[in-house]
Amino acid sequence: MRILIAGASGTIGTALARHLRGTHEVHRLVRRKPSGPDETYWDPSRGEIDQSAIEKADAVVNLSGAGIAGRLWTRSYKEVLYSSRLKPTRTLVDAMARAENPPTVFLSQSGSNYYGDRGDEILTESSASGNSVLADICRRWEAEAHQAPSTVRVVTPRTGLVMTTRGGALPKLLLPLRLYGGGPIGS
Repeated sequence: MRILIAGASGTIGTALARHLRGTHEVHRLVRRKPSGPDETYWDPSRGEIDQSAIEKADAVVNLSGAGIAGRLWTRSYKEVLYSSRLKPTRTLVDAMARAENPPTVFLSQSGSNYYGDRGDEILTESSASGNSVLADICRRWEAEAHQAPSTVRVVTPRTGLVMTTRGGALPKLLLPLRLYGGGPIGS
């Protein structure tokens, strides 16, 4: 199976590409000059993508999006959070709509922030969306993904915090602990 990944340089994308490489052909969309035959340049901010990358893909994975942690959420950075998710998704969906042979599956990342802060309420996939900025981003992100052609199965996993020593939230959480700013950590 040929899998095309947008956002393959992020924490989840790096791990996913490494995991899939043994059994599938992994191709990465990059925003710099490609450094190998498994990379294709694209510019989602301008809606540009090599249509042949979509035509050859059996599945497309969209993990695009600026980081939500570690920065001040100014008005301009909120715009980055929206556009870094919506424009790449729209670019991929538009390319699928133009494809003579669109991929079978489109997995487009979303987040558990979709639900907002609901306290102790038990949530399921059918629970309503929250009212926060992140909930709105997730709602719009998923809606954009579901514009894919009807022949494409759309999956929008809502992941939570990413904890790994290679990236995500864990390295940022470990710093205060190393400076004795936290309590003991369990096994």
